[in-house]
Amino acid sequence: MSEQAVAVAPAAHARQHRPWLLLLGDTWRQTRTKLGVTLVVLLVGTAVIGPLFAPFAPEESVKIAGQFILPFAAPSDAATLGTDNLGRDVLSRFLWGGRSVLALSTPATFSGRRWGSQSDSSPPTRAGSSTTCSCAAWT
Repeated sequence: MSEQAVAVAPAAHARQHRPWLLLLGDTWRQTRTKLGVTLVVLLVGTAVIGPLFAPFAPEESVKIAGQFILPFAAPSDAATLGTDNLGRDVLSRFLWGGRSVLALSTPATFSGRRWGSQSDSSPPTRAGSSTTCSCAAWT
């Protein structure tokens, strides 16, 4: 066997056993993939490290010189984005709120994916039947 044939064989063998790597590489070359990944990383990063930069606790009312700021106050040095109806800092509530969104959306995504894949995995019933098990039969 020639050296050239030996060098080609491992590359073909790797492609045959790892088609997902080819798909991942092709997908990453697209601009929209990079944009989507960047947006997700920014959102998750803000949700995870946002509370470290929040000036107040999410349930704490804003005080200036020992006095509470009025509800619906305009943006100021004490409350960067203003206050809500209870006098709490809107920026702090925004930065803290990302964690609860992640805590709710992650299990919902995984459970929806699991239930969705289970419901579509069974073959459809007869074509004329009123109940079908596959989403493909509905379209």
